Amino acid sequence: MSTDFESALYNALPLDENAINTQAKKVNGRYATHVGALLHVAEKSRLDLSYGCMRLSTYLSAPRLPCYDALEQMMRYLYHHPHVPIMYPRKVSLNSPINVHFYKGYAEPKSVTANDKKLGMANWSDSDFARDLVSRRSVTSGYTEYNQVAVAWLSKKQVQVSECTNSTEIRALFT
Repeated sequence: MSTDFESALYNALPLDENAINTQAKKVNGRYATHVGALLHVAEKSRLDLSYGCMRLSTYLSAPRLPCYDALEQMMRYLYHHPHVPIMYPRKVSLNSPINVHFYKGYAEPKSVTANDKKLGMANWSDSDFARDLVSRRSVTSGYTEYNQVAVAWLSKKQVQVSECTNSTEIRALFT
């Protein structure tokens, strides 16, 4: 979700009941129903939808027009990318090291060659700084992989408002 979306979301007013009913007819269902379905998919098998679902679920009680646009974009993404499976390798090494990656510039997985791949457990965490313009809270994202397979992931708002990026990164690491 780009910063243009965040500013459009911040400037948009909540929709009234008539506008919500019009949007429900357009998307063939209620906003909360679609977001709930996406949350279920994100929780079970699609970690690539986690952040967007978390952001859309913030506006369940009072959706705005940009929320419906983002919902439609996520549904299109899911339609055009239906098979993004979690693949498990055939050969598993039981004597694998445990790696934790949290230093600057290395919080996201990098593309690696076959020689660079290391088996074992790896934890990845990252956070943004005050991404939500309304509450000014940061978002923590992270996942754990074992033998290069994602086995656990999360994306959630931090409880407290942080004053600096360092504080958000430390909270993400401890989460």
